[in-house]
Order: sequence, then structure tokens, then C-alpha cells
Amino acid sequence: MDKKAVDALIREEKVLVNYRPIKMNSKGKFKLKGEVNEFFFDYQLGETGKFVLYQKSIDEAKQTYQTRYKSKFLLRVDINGPAHMCSNGEMWTNHIHIFKGDNEFGQPIIDVVKVEDYNGVEFQNISGINALLDFFKICNIRLEEGVSIQEVI
Repeated sequence: MDKKAVDALIREEKVLVNYRPIKMNSKGKFKLKGEVNEFFFDYQLGETGKFVLYQKSIDEAKQTYQTRYKSKFLLRVDINGPAHMCSNGEMWTNHIHIFKGDNEFGQPIIDVVKVEDYNGVEFQNISGINALLDFFKICNIRLEEGVSIQEVI
């Protein structure tokens, strides 16, 4: 798969189906029905799999959002997680992994950038559910008719 094919997959309109509430300190996945292809949306919100005495607010919680096509991830956003070295050599807690295609050996080529630097439009405000909403924008994901996203306190 080359960069042109990956970009086409990211641009393809996708609908989040079988929606259910996402709770703090949980992870899971949803199917995304594309115009042509089937995708998956994976998430992790908070410290899953750990003994947590209190729930963090979403602003403090680790957030990971990812779209996948078959076994390949296309984009992944990490907020409030461990720092990661970006393509420019700097370390950033809030970063985005961008799948660019496979090299000649079938190994993934991945670019990592600070979220605010992705395109200069999205991820300028990552408080509350803004990071999730911006992720849906860049991945061209919309919700089924009649479903909306709300942050519950």
C-alpha cells in the first residue's frame, strides 16, 4: 500500500455504527462503515487495565484514538500519554502517528508529529472532547443519523 492509497482511505467518508457510550478508564472499538471499505475506530480513555482509585477528568486522562483499515492503522492520536519522539527529533506527549504506506519489505512507514502541527487547524484546543471531535474530522468520520457526542460529567 502506498501513500496515495493510504490518503484515499483516510479521505473516504466513514460512519460510526453501533455506537455505545464511552466511559472513563475504558477501551474498545467500533465498526466504521465506509463508502467502499470497512474500517475500525479504536479508543482508550484513561488508564485502562490499572487499579484506579478515582476517575480523572478527560482533560487529564490518557486519550488514544485510532482508525484502522483491516490490520493497518491509518492515523492514531495520543493525548496525555507517554512522550514520543516525533519526526523532527523532539519529544511530545500529545502526538499523532500517520501511516504513510509500506516500504519495499512490507514494513509500515510512520510519521509522528506534534498534534498541533498536524495541519494547523485541528488540535489547537484539546480540552474536553475536542481532541475526539478533531480526530473524527481528520479521519472523515461522522455519526449515524440522530446520534450526537456529548461529554458527561
